[in-house]
Amino acid sequence: MSFSRDVNNVGTDDVAVARQSGDVETTVESVTAESASEYDVTVALGAGEGELRLDMDDADGDIADDAGNTLLSTSVTGDETYVISDTVDPGFQSSDTASINEDATGPVLTVDAIDDAGDGNDVANQYISYSLSSASGSDADAFSIDSDTGELSLDSPKDFESPTDADAGNDYELMVTATDDGGNTNEQMVSVSITDVNEPPTQPVDADGASNRISESATSGDDVGIDANTDDPEDDTITWSLTDDANDRFQIDSSGVVTVADGTAINYEDETSHTVTVKADDGEYTATKSLTVTVTDADETPIFTSSGAVSIREDATNGEQIHDVDANVGGSPDEGVSYAIRSGNRGEAFSIDSETGKIAVADNSQFDYEDETIDSFTLTVAASEGERSETQSVSITVQDADEAPTFTSDGSGSATEDATSGTQVHDVDAHVGGDTDEAVTYAITAGNDGGRSISIAVRAKSRW
Repeated sequence: MSFSRDVNNVGTDDVAVARQSGDVETTVESVTAESASEYDVTVALGAGEGELRLDMDDADGDIADDAGNTLLSTSVTGDETYVISDTVDPGFQSSDTASINEDATGPVLTVDAIDDAGDGNDVANQYISYSLSSASGSDADAFSIDSDTGELSLDSPKDFESPTDADAGNDYELMVTATDDGGNTNEQMVSVSITDVNEPPTQPVDADGASNRISESATSGDDVGIDANTDDPEDDTITWSLTDDANDRFQIDSSGVVTVADGTAINYEDETSHTVTVKADDGEYTATKSLTVTVTDADETPIFTSSGAVSIREDATNGEQIHDVDANVGGSPDEGVSYAIRSGNRGEAFSIDSETGKIAVADNSQFDYEDETIDSFTLTVAASEGERSETQSVSITVQDADEAPTFTSDGSGSATEDATSGTQVHDVDAHVGGDTDEAVTYAITAGNDGGRSISIAVRAKSRW
């Protein structure tokens, strides 16, 4: 008898002699192995004649090769070889557990099964195909397996904090089926665990519903309307900080509330808004968010920066600018400030531009160097922002200027014929705005020659 491969357990009870014709009697006497696949059968003949046929009768099914493959058929006639069929299921060589990080897809595991019928046999290392079925619920729906290589992968990353497996425990139960060329199958339950990994906190948001604004009059510690909030998947402790604090103007506490750090650096007239960047740190990852803080205007007491003393010539003309009063409330001079003359403006001699603070001559007849009563002024100038104001005294000194003298004396005089030299015959008076003769010099310019009646030209000239 010949077998398609080496086999074991061939004995007399596995062979039967069937009478084809006649009445011959026979029994199987012995079975001797010539090799592992060739066996000689000795038959004892009894009385009678006839035609016999030798059949395999592996009733107990123990004829098999080293891998356990058994007979495909026992119905063989003539010189045909008994075929040993592939009846051994594939055997799994890979692990039945695996794990993968929650943010990955794989490969998770490479499933490996073999169908080894023994070296030199025709079913050794034959092709194995792989497929999936769910061992629990719909867990297998989340995975794919390469039917040729057995590579197992997730279809999409899983979130450890939101499990989708059947028992919501982040353990997916899969049934992997391996099928060989002979149609023999084997199943293995594979458990895939999702591993938690530290994930970055979400981008911070402002949980305070109020608008993010502060007055320029805010002081240190005042709330600006920002309550930073984030969601950390692992509920790690979050440390808050500001990566941009607008040049030390703001600060943030351990709960994410932003407040004023330096109120003196906040000025509406300089900047109407500031940007801060909050950072959430879970110890490994960070997330940031930039937020805008609006600065609102507030009434402030102006501060004078200009001089409080000025001088003018007595011949200054109406409309001539003589001084520029400057005050500020933290920004540029004059910005947000209005001006007015509160007192000291005798005879409305001066005017002031309410927006620029420029003082100009309004009535030049109200001042005269030679008149001590109107040769100086002390103005009280107010600078205001809203309801807050401050005043400054501005001292204006009138300086002398050359003027044409005005004669105030009579134009005639007399003298006796016997008047001697040095006798006063007339008093010529002239002035240039002050007392008579003050700052005036006199000279005879014509007519100073002999005669009973003479006409003399007198010139009066300012000394300045």
